[in-house]
Amino acid sequence: MIRNSAEAAAILALDAVVCNEARHGGNLLLVPDDRGGSVVVAIDGDESLIGHPSELAKRGVVPPDPRILARGFPPDGWRADALAAAVRCAAISHTDLAADAAEACAVAREPAVDAVTRLMVQRCAHALVLTESYLSLVESRS
Repeated sequence: MIRNSAEAAAILALDAVVCNEARHGGNLLLVPDDRGGSVVVAIDGDESLIGHPSELAKRGVVPPDPRILARGFPPDGWRADALAAAVRCAAISHTDLAADAAEACAVAREPAVDAVTRLMVQRCAHALVLTESYLSLVESRS
């Protein structure tokens, strides 16, 4: 049993915002918890297009292509939690997004801090639509 389904569903909203097209099984970890269940942990978003700001800017405000998505992810019933996470994402302030973008760019040695900040502000403003569109693409795969 997955014990952190609401947090795990937020992975979908995050992937929609940062345009991560590679949420494969190798970057989703199931970690046993102390109650006999598991928690899902997302790692490795290095293929997210937010890390390639000029490419993402060319694409515009579109959801990622779920072509490389772990089989069985997301489980049924996660849509509401993913959409709730998207609403929270849309509420992140410009100041906080700018600080997060600056920190991430420093770690990644990405010089285009202003471009990444603009894209994050834009994509977070559209987080709900991006997440809804992404989930529709994910659900249409079956």
